[in-house]
Amino acid sequence: MNIAGLVGLALAHFIVGLTAAQGGCSNVVTRRDIMTLSPQEWSQMTSVLQRMQNDGWFTYFADIHNR
Repeated sequence: MNIAGLVGLALAHFIVGLTAAQGGCSNVVTRRDIMTLSPQEWSQMTSVLQRMQNDGWFTYFADIHNR
């Protein structure tokens, strides 16, 4: 998987955590457009990605998918 795929995966995971279902089923989630993130949300996103990089998560994830 390339870096764009990993960033997309991380972003999807982040947005799922930020987005609440609006009525109806409690497990319905709407994916947010990256362009609609507030400065605070964008800061959180970059912080999460930087921590994942620093902790070696991307290297680990790539390794287990290239075996």
